[in-house]
Amino acid sequence: DDYKKADVWSNEDAKIAFLAADAGIGVETIFYRVGGGAFSDYQLPIEIHDEGTQRIQYYAQDRLGNKELTKILTVKIDKTPPVIDVNPEVTSEAASVLTPVNLPHPFIKDDLDSAVELGTEHVSKDGYPLGTTRVLYKAVDHAGNNASAFTDVNIVDSTPPQVTLNAPAEGSYAAHTVAVSGKVKEIFLKTLFINGEEVDVVDGQFTKTIPVTGDTFLIELKAEDTSRNESMVSRTISRDILPPGTDHDYAYDGAWTQENAHITLSALDAESGVKTTYYREGNEPVLEYRRPIDIRKEGKYTIEYYSTDKVGNEEGHRKIAVWIDQAPPAV
Repeated sequence: DDYKKADVWSNEDAKIAFLAADAGIGVETIFYRVGGGAFSDYQLPIEIHDEGTQRIQYYAQDRLGNKELTKILTVKIDKTPPVIDVNPEVTSEAASVLTPVNLPHPFIKDDLDSAVELGTEHVSKDGYPLGTTRVLYKAVDHAGNNASAFTDVNIVDSTPPQVTLNAPAEGSYAAHTVAVSGKVKEIFLKTLFINGEEVDVVDGQFTKTIPVTGDTFLIELKAEDTSRNESMVSRTISRDILPPGTDHDYAYDGAWTQENAHITLSALDAESGVKTTYYREGNEPVLEYRRPIDIRKEGKYTIEYYSTDKVGNEEGHRKIAVWIDQAPPAV
């Protein structure tokens, strides 16, 4: 026979030709049979189209009836590729930059080859990034028939950023500017805006000083991730650009007296509130006012005082003239 794929799986139809030779009286007939049944005279090449294993027996006979020993040829045909059965899509919520996913195990079916090997591409033990990663499966059976399938691993982000605004507090006061600070929790953060201006976020934290442009001022934060999920946080504060006012109770301001001085300072701020009152005597260092000022000796003294409020507004410095004369005249 001239068949080159005897006993080897092939994905092509078989065409087998027999040729017999006899050195003596000569060949009379070649007999063959496919599978069981009676032998037939060989006339034309044998064609086998059916899949599976076929057993062909054949022999030649000369003109005197001498028969050679029967020979056997095994033909194996498999034209059907394997079938890979796998879930075409897996969707998971993003948990980190790379999200671990348990992929479904593919099922391989092949009626003629029980040992088909499966190859894969783009399978990751570390996890899958945001978006779609196509995992490929490939199988080749014993006859060289190829099959392929895929699973699309979809990592989605449906959770909006978490924005925490630490400062300023709701209803607080600011003067001309205010420091806005807080935190953003988002793996895939795209942008953070404060009142329409983009702000840098470093290690999940942000700080930005912005101008206060109205007496009632709205601060709006908008965070967006790469999947276009958005979250918004807002605070309303009040503008305080007026300084506090400080008064004293000294009745002899700018007038001579023989009495010791006992001076009480009182400060008032109707908005953010008074923070500190300061004073100093003459060119002495500035001190924080905590208790009434007492002067018990003769002379002319100047008491300078002022207050600041909780947002840094400082009133203009004011002065008290203390003149004490306790000595009688001499004639």
